[in-house]
Amino acid sequence: MKNALIIGSGGIGSTLAEFLSIDYRIFLTYRKKQPKIESYAYQIDLTDKSTWKHLLEDLETYEIKFDLVVNSSGIYHDDPLLQTDSNEFFQVLNVNLLAFNDFLAEIIPFLKKNAIILLMGSDAGISFQPNHAVYSISKWAQFSYAENLAYEMADKKIIYAVLGNVNTKLTPISMPTAAEAKTIAKLLKEYISHEDKLKNNKLNLAFFGTGEELDYTVTDLLEKIVEISNNFHSTNETKHSTKDILNFFMNLLKKENHS
Repeated sequence: MKNALIIGSGGIGSTLAEFLSIDYRIFLTYRKKQPKIESYAYQIDLTDKSTWKHLLEDLETYEIKFDLVVNSSGIYHDDPLLQTDSNEFFQVLNVNLLAFNDFLAEIIPFLKKNAIILLMGSDAGISFQPNHAVYSISKWAQFSYAENLAYEMADKKIIYAVLGNVNTKLTPISMPTAAEAKTIAKLLKEYISHEDKLKNNKLNLAFFGTGEELDYTVTDLLEKIVEISNNFHSTNETKHSTKDILNFFMNLLKKENHS
């Protein structure tokens, strides 16, 4: 049976673990309360390396190799930038990105050659999202991290799952238009199951949500492209290829709008 390590059970992690348990032997980390699902559970604070010891010892003793690693750990933060001190800023970055990088470096020997590494991202990591700036910045950093990880770990399959609004323990309030965790977990499980379609040496980027967030995200990204196209300044007067590419896509969009 395949082995999966789910890091963080507070958000969508434990729900995803339930779906994956059909095909995987589940190893699950939790910080406070152990989830009531069948798994090898370890109480771990990703930001405290001393709490990793038991898991790492077991992996070595029982020669465990993972086919799948899911990073579902994270914290939310919605204070304005200038009301967030550097300690709070670092805490969000540490939990949402930096600590996972340290942890991943430790478990490299316990990954199968073609293992899948899934990072739970957010639409706040690829488009402008007001009112939770620090969280959004941490997710933008996570997205860039995922792209670089896919390049540096070319023998692995790296997935950056762009999640829209999902009702989980991470979100401070219930959002009526948000998707339910079970719905998203099922979609994630189905996506992971098509392992033969996942790419090596290139980031596998996928969106999971109601679709409303994707409309906003695409619009935001297109607005950025338009802004760059309208304010293109090159130090090389003979180099027009970049602007030609931008204009090509802009013309395609115009044709699509008129059709």
